[in-house]
Amino acid sequence: MSTLLDFATTDLSNTKQDVTAAQSAVAATQQAITQNASDRDTNALAIAKAQADVAAAKTALASAAMPADATAAAAQLQTALDELNTAQSDAIRLQVQLDTLNGELTVQTGALGAVTTDLTTAQTSFATAQQKDLAHQTWHAAIGGTLAGISQAAADAKTKSPYTDAKANAEAGFDTTLLKHVRKRESNEQARLSTIESTRDAMQDDLDTKLKTDRGVPGAVAEKQTAYDRAEAAFGDAVTGAQDRFNRALGLLATVASAPKLTPAETDAMTDATLVTAAKGDPVAHEEDVEAKADALTAAQAALETAQAQTAAGWDPAPDVAAATTAVGTAQDDLDTAQAAFTDADKEALAAWTATVPDARWSLLAAFDEADLILSDLIANATPTKLGQLENTMADAAGDLVDALTAEAESDRAIAALQERVDLQTAVLAAAQRNGAAQVLNALSGNA
Repeated sequence: MSTLLDFATTDLSNTKQDVTAAQSAVAATQQAITQNASDRDTNALAIAKAQADVAAAKTALASAAMPADATAAAAQLQTALDELNTAQSDAIRLQVQLDTLNGELTVQTGALGAVTTDLTTAQTSFATAQQKDLAHQTWHAAIGGTLAGISQAAADAKTKSPYTDAKANAEAGFDTTLLKHVRKRESNEQARLSTIESTRDAMQDDLDTKLKTDRGVPGAVAEKQTAYDRAEAAFGDAVTGAQDRFNRALGLLATVASAPKLTPAETDAMTDATLVTAAKGDPVAHEEDVEAKADALTAAQAALETAQAQTAAGWDPAPDVAAATTAVGTAQDDLDTAQAAFTDADKEALAAWTATVPDARWSLLAAFDEADLILSDLIANATPTKLGQLENTMADAAGDLVDALTAEAESDRAIAALQERVDLQTAVLAAAQRNGAAQVLNALSGNA
């Protein structure tokens, strides 16, 4: 499977060849212009000589005393006139050639400038590809090297101190039901952040789809580029961030484990049966329902915006904007109902219990949960097998991108060649048109 470095190497080589070919074309045309200019100057001398010969023959004819002398002078005059007509015809031909060559030189110089710029881009892309390839080799080595045991290390960390001590300290004083409730709200917020990212990705996918549909070969690159960028980022982040994340988790756990414990008064306040009991039941259920319905409304609004955007972009088949609009209305009604059920009494009961939790305990709980989330993720996703899968996904995406880039490069070169062909013929036409009247006169007079 071809890599991006393979493509960059080939593209750089091809672009160098393009530059060499363009330089050769410019040099050949410049040489032809020099020769043509020399031929034009030589022909100018021939015209001057022919004009002098014509004048001399006319003088000889006018002064001829004998018929034989007149006949000879007339023959000389005809020869001089023929030579003059030929030289003047050559002058027009040479001028057309010179104009044509100058026009072609302009086209070829422009083409040389374009491929020279392409060469700079190709050189930069090659250097970038080299750097990425070295980074990828480093990432690959880490899978069986420095990161070979990190997943197991994370699993081991969850079975002993400081994890166990941190867990006990972070969860101390919390009612089981209310702890589950606040953690659900915490995870909901994390999910919302993830949704923002996934929404951005979906918008990028819509853009890539439109480019692929409307922009042909170049547009096909966008989709493959996005897929590769995501796969590379996923692999790179997993490898390069694993050790730092593991270290951060251990640091957070140590901090939580060593934090001051609840005082008896704080424990009594957090476990006050009256406040705890009042906060559970409907208050928890109603608040969770409000959050769920609010998230559902946000999702429905995003779906409507997507449907509207896709419709405006000419999606085929067109999205059902009417259905999406109805879904937003339904979600809004559901949220209104949930908010009505979440009474002031519910809010006051939750607020009263929440106020019993010292601010520092929320920070400790958040720190422990972050550490726990990091370790769980490393256990599940930092195994050599999972990291290898991420690497394979990146390699597959790179292969698909190389195919698209290769097709684009071939298309660009073909289009550039065809465009230059048109431009060169346009230069030929312009030169012919500028000298058209003189060429027509030559043709009429039989000198062309």
